[in-house]
Formats: sequence, structure tokens, C-alpha cells
Amino acid sequence: MDLTTDQMKDACEKLFGDHPEDVIEPINSAEDALGQLMEIFHTIVNEASGNIECLRIKRLAEVGAYLAFDFANYTGSRYETMLERLVEQGIVSKRGKV
Repeated sequence: MDLTTDQMKDACEKLFGDHPEDVIEPINSAEDALGQLMEIFHTIVNEASGNIECLRIKRLAEVGAYLAFDFANYTGSRYETMLERLVEQGIVSKRGKV
């Protein structure tokens, strides 16, 4: 049974209590936050560079930056895929809600 666009939108709102685009927006916010976290770690790496006593801090910050970058890429990719599917179904437009 194929659902109409309105039925899919209504089902999402009933299931999650929000418009489909609002349901996936936290993923986009997570990507932004992880990108900012990566920048913080890069700043720590740069500040700790050249100081042998800060070597452990530098290494931990490098790992943190890598993880933040990796998860930012993952969440960004998932958000784009979900948004694209919503657009393809006519549930949202690329510029916002339909």
C-alpha cells in the first residue's frame, strides 16, 4: 500500500509529534556542534604543540578532533540523505517546509 505525501507527513507527525523536517533537524544541529568541537580540539592541539609537558594533552586533543570530525561527517551525511528523501516525497521543499 502506497501512502500519499499527506499521509506520510501525518504519520510522521503522529509518530514523532513534529513536522518531518523538525524531526531530522537535531541531526543537522549535531553536525554543527561536532564541527565546533573539532575546532576547539584543533585549538588545543595548536596551543600544546612544542611543549613536551603537553604531549599527552596534544594527543588526546588530536583524537577528540578526529572523532568530532568523523561523527560530524556521518551526521551531516545522514541529515542530507533524510532531507533528500523528504524532498523526493514532496513532504518538504529544499528551502523549508511545504
